[in-house]
Amino acid sequence: MSPNETQKRNLTTAIVTGAVLLVALGLWLSFGRGATAGATPGPIIQPPGASQLDSARPRIDVVFALDTTGSMDGLIAGAKAKIWAIASRIAAGQPTPDLRIGLVAYRDRGDEYVTRVFHLSRNMDEVYANLMSFSANAGGDRSEDVIRALQDSIHRMQWDKSSNALRIVFLVGDSPAHEDYGDEPSLRETARQASAAGIVINTIRCGDASDTEAMWRQVASWSGGGYASVAQSGGWMQIDTPYDRTLSELNAAVTRTFVAYGDAAERGAAVRRMAENAAMPAPAQAASAGFRARSKHVDSADALSVMGAGGRVDGSKLGGDLAGKSAAEQKVVLARKSAEREELNKKIADVAKKRDAYIKGEMDKKGGGGMETAVDDLLRTQAKKVGVKY
Repeated sequence: MSPNETQKRNLTTAIVTGAVLLVALGLWLSFGRGATAGATPGPIIQPPGASQLDSARPRIDVVFALDTTGSMDGLIAGAKAKIWAIASRIAAGQPTPDLRIGLVAYRDRGDEYVTRVFHLSRNMDEVYANLMSFSANAGGDRSEDVIRALQDSIHRMQWDKSSNALRIVFLVGDSPAHEDYGDEPSLRETARQASAAGIVINTIRCGDASDTEAMWRQVASWSGGGYASVAQSGGWMQIDTPYDRTLSELNAAVTRTFVAYGDAAERGAAVRRMAENAAMPAPAQAASAGFRARSKHVDSADALSVMGAGGRVDGSKLGGDLAGKSAAEQKVVLARKSAEREELNKKIADVAKKRDAYIKGEMDKKGGGGMETAVDDLLRTQAKKVGVKY
């Protein structure tokens, strides 16, 4: 890279970082400040208009185990751009599922790391930030420590164990597993453990390696999952739509209804997530709007999301302008913001449906959407097990 290109990249990074910090400061001043000393507002009953979360609402837990060696650069870049779109499409199921996504990055022994585990989360802004930390590097020999990646996916995630939960691992990579490490279970035993825990392993091969295909098909078969193959780069399609700007503006309006809730650390983390969301490209913000409207979830440290899930809010943990207010005052503001968000969600739902149809039409013209389509097709079939239809 030339000195001029390096200077331009550094300047761009500084501008983006500065923008995120400015937005975060503004959000903190509006939402993040905690209760003042001596303020003792009591618990708040759910305001009018907030919907109760049905205890029978289906759950979907999805873990993406991604090969992050050098040959997977295109796949990872596409995943960063498309994770919100995938989440929004999953949330479009009926009845609306309670979605959590986790990530496992894997390489091989002798690399910078063997695995990095990011636990299941309902906060898609958190998932997005975790995925943005992924980079493709290393990878000397062809095989990778796929077994460790699957073992961590199965045993280190806090899976929802309820009877109405769908538990899925998407194993995504282009190289077969090392089966010669004597201190790990066999691949078949690993798949058996997944099946015993009620976890389905779907495998997606990137590229055209025949040995990877044979192994991926077998792992999927052993665990009751499905297999798909995509281009080495993932075959992602970034389709700009005439609805992106409108949805990104509506997404920003939803963020303005955010009410920081929790202890100081939780509120601060949520404010940062809101700032990072505001700094995303328009297509990602458009998909974010769709996910938020469909799932009725903005953040676990957002008071309206907590109440929308049937929870009660402790007024002493509210941030921003609500800190230190009386319970009656807090109720009035929360009811108003809840009504605002509900109206925004209705608008978003209508526009997001048109955007989805536009993208599908463009993808169909080009023969499908690669990784995005593969995930969608596999999940559509498997979600029927917990009564979710698409």
